Amino acid sequence: MAIAGEVNSNAYQGRVLQFAWETQSISAENNTRTIYYEIRAVGGNSSNYYHHNNTVSINGTNVYTGGQSDYIKTGSILKVGTFTINQSDTQQLKVEMHGGIYQYGDNINTIHVWSLDTIPRYANITSYSITNTGLNNITISWSADAYCDAVQYSINGGNWINSSNTSFNIEGLEPNCSYSIKIRVKRRDSQLWTESQVITGTTKDIGKILSVDSFNHGDSTVINITNPTGISLRLTMNIGNVRIQSKPITAGSNIVSFNDTELDNIYKLYGRGNTLTATFILTTAGSYTNSKTCTITLRGNQKTAYVGQNGKRRAKVYVGTSSGVKRAVVWIGNNGRKRCI
Repeated sequence: MAIAGEVNSNAYQGRVLQFAWETQSISAENNTRTIYYEIRAVGGNSSNYYHHNNTVSINGTNVYTGGQSDYIKTGSILKVGTFTINQSDTQQLKVEMHGGIYQYGDNINTIHVWSLDTIPRYANITSYSITNTGLNNITISWSADAYCDAVQYSINGGNWINSSNTSFNIEGLEPNCSYSIKIRVKRRDSQLWTESQVITGTTKDIGKILSVDSFNHGDSTVINITNPTGISLRLTMNIGNVRIQSKPITAGSNIVSFNDTELDNIYKLYGRGNTLTATFILTTAGSYTNSKTCTITLRGNQKTAYVGQNGKRRAKVYVGTSSGVKRAVVWIGNNGRKRCI
């Protein structure tokens, strides 16, 4: 294998045509090699010789043609130039020299072939994009113009991490975070790596409570929720350390209602006050939480009395006033009175 070389033609009285070459540049992308060459008249016992119809060709392309009868001085450089070889077509450099020195005819005829070094080839990444994002993952897709037997990715300039296939997931990311990602692929035949440009992707956000309405005890409330991922959500309502309810919920505007048991549990927490702070906690994928609070106000809409004997039933209490009938609650006790259910 060669990247440079030199060859002499057949000689007449020690006089030859000499072809010398070296690699000037290579293009891994195009698999081409450009050589620089010199054709010289060297050797012999006299300072000048006649050259007759000398020709030199490279891979079948003529690069030098002398005159019918040229009187040439020993040591003269007859031609310099460059020549580009597409090594996808041939891995050889073939030089042919024909013609005569001193006499007509073909007394210098020579053919010489060099096997060229293989040009290191890189795969070109022809496409590279983010095709999907999730709560904790980003999906990468890529393609190349050559078969690649390895792919790695780097996040935010960090270490290279092995992956596989032309589409893969980067896992273990944080929600609603931006990541700078690049890949590199290894061409199978040359084992050379090609690195991509950096692209940026953002993971999806967790479910969030946009708003929750304060409400009167006994009424329902409206809670507005977002869920970019579509992953399962659970809504929990706490008052202090007491859990009132917990249930699955979906994105959008939701009406949250309360059964009698839940209302009783809330009612017991008022003490001597008439307001409570409720905390709604939204949990995404069982791990990530978001919360908002609202105020519950007691205005008498609570079943605090019992009616009947054997089959007691709960009842609300009303009281007549000068301004009309109003809701009321029952208190028991004297100095240490408390609300009654």
